[in-house]
Amino acid sequence: MRVLEFGSGALRNAAWLQQRGLRVDVVEFPSVIARYDAEYKHLIRRGGKVYTSTPRRQFDAVVCTFVLGTITPSKARVSMLAEMRDCLKAKAPLILAVRGPGDVKTKNRQGQPWRDGFLTPNGTFIKPFRKPELIDLCSKVGLQLSPLTRDIQSNSGIVDLILELSNE
Repeated sequence: MRVLEFGSGALRNAAWLQQRGLRVDVVEFPSVIARYDAEYKHLIRRGGKVYTSTPRRQFDAVVCTFVLGTITPSKARVSMLAEMRDCLKAKAPLILAVRGPGDVKTKNRQGQPWRDGFLTPNGTFIKPFRKPELIDLCSKVGLQLSPLTRDIQSNSGIVDLILELSNE
């Protein structure tokens, strides 16, 4: 099974998946790849590929954790979801995790609004999602909830979804 992770950062998810025997490819910015150079070289030695833009192939699963809510403006989130959708084989899952309102730390603890989200204490952007809002966003690019989503035990501050291509 070949998995693609969007926004892989320090490769914790990718390493965990590789340890379980999956083939993992990742998409990440060059600056992040440089920061975690040894980890990315290890991923490659274990059979993974590293992309700096979305690959033009389909995967058995796509993973994206805590990335979508850092993307602004909102149109860019829709574009990113469409890119993830295009990487899915038929019946393949998109495993998506975002921060909910209860899991977001905002600047000065009072929340400094910026665009449709907030600035964090270190000045980065975060858009918290409620589950219905995220489902609606995903439906804009032809993704729907997978029946597997009902089996997720979710932390109150995090929204976890498993999505698949809609039949429409």
